[in-house]
Amino acid sequence: MRNYKIDILRGMSILLVLLHHFNIPYKLKDTWLGFDFLGEAFSTLIARNGNYGVTMFFVISGFLITHHTLKRDKQFSAINLKHFYIRRAARILPCLVLLILGVSILGSFDLKPFMNQAPNGIEVSYPLTIFAALTFWMNILIIK
Repeated sequence: MRNYKIDILRGMSILLVLLHHFNIPYKLKDTWLGFDFLGEAFSTLIARNGNYGVTMFFVISGFLITHHTLKRDKQFSAINLKHFYIRRAARILPCLVLLILGVSILGSFDLKPFMNQAPNGIEVSYPLTIFAALTFWMNILIIK
C-alpha cells in the first residue's frame, strides 16, 4: 500500500537537491524562479540548504528499503544479501547509466556544469569521471 505522505516528503527532498545543484552554476536567486516566484531570501535559503534534502531523501529511502525488504522476507535473518544487492543494483544502475549518458552528451557541448571539472578547478579525465560515478566515489574527486 502506497503512502502518499512519504511520496510528498520524497518529492520535496528531491526538489531541494535539484534546486541546490542548479544553484551551483547558475545562482537560483538570479533566475525568474528565485527572484520573482520564491523571492531572493527564500531562494537563497533553499539553495544553500539543499544538503538537507539529501539527508531527508536517504532517511526516507532507508525506511522504504527496510520496510519493503521486511515485508518480502518477514525477518532480518531471512534476508539473502546476494539477492538484496542484485535487486538494488538492478534498480539503481540503469538510472545511473542513463544519467551518465545524458551528462556526457551535455558535456560534449562544453556546457559549464556538465564538464568534467571538480569544484576546486582541477580538470578530471573523462574516463576517471565515468569510473568514479559508476563505482560511487565521485565525491572523492572534489577533495583538494
